Formats: sequence, C-alpha cells, structure tokens
Amino acid sequence: MMYNWEQKDWLQFRYNENEFTEIALRFTALAGESQGYIQSLSGNEQSETILNVLVKEAIKVLQSKAKY
Repeated sequence: MMYNWEQKDWLQFRYNENEFTEIALRFTALAGESQGYIQSLSGNEQSETILNVLVKEAIKVLQSKAKY
C-alpha cells in the first residue's frame, strides 16, 4: 500500500471504502493482540516495549520523509 503523497493524483485524494474497512479491521485485530501482549508484561517491560515501538515508528517516518 502506498502513502497518499506517493500516488500520482494525490491532490485529488480518493479511497475505496471497502478496502479501507478491511484494512482497518485487520489493524484493529492486530492492535488488540498487541495490547493483550503488552498487558501481560511487567510495568517496566511494558514501558520499554511501548518506547521501542514508538522509536521504531519514528525512525520509519523519518526515513520515508527523507526520500522526498
């Protein structure tokens, strides 16, 4: 899946509601699994895991923005 700004006609943004709904439902299911996993950890492990996820996501965003 491409980012909006990677699409040729991104200024005229459109989306397929059915495709979006399918992706959103998969994300929600995975988020629920992740939350259950994190809740099973101790307090320090929870904080460390959340921090690691946030740092990895920040790095991905910065890398994608560096391409443009």
